[in-house]
Amino acid sequence: MRPCDKRRIAVKQDGTGFWLGADYRMGASLIKAQGVQNKIDNTTVGNAVAAGQSAKTNAYGVGYQYDFSKRTALYAMATRFQNRGIARFDSAIPSGLTAAGDLSFNQIAPGMRHFF
Repeated sequence: MRPCDKRRIAVKQDGTGFWLGADYRMGASLIKAQGVQNKIDNTTVGNAVAAGQSAKTNAYGVGYQYDFSKRTALYAMATRFQNRGIARFDSAIPSGLTAAGDLSFNQIAPGMRHFF
């Protein structure tokens, strides 16, 4: 193993999780819903492992998509994250936009998709 490869090895984390989602199409409209739960044991805190501690995140989301054509669509999604313990799961939130104490928050993502 080359020395630079050692930096890619992560601390062993054990846990469980599930994801459940569904969508329903009505003509050009698509309605989506999902729920996610992650529970991680031996959670990494900085560079140390807090033995015996756990972290749990629940996320619930709904979305709507309107297809203008086969290649173009508008969409909007809303997600509620609920972090418990020392969990800090936040999907697509860039680093630094949430404080260390932010346990639960909402995320809204509007957008337009076009395939070339």
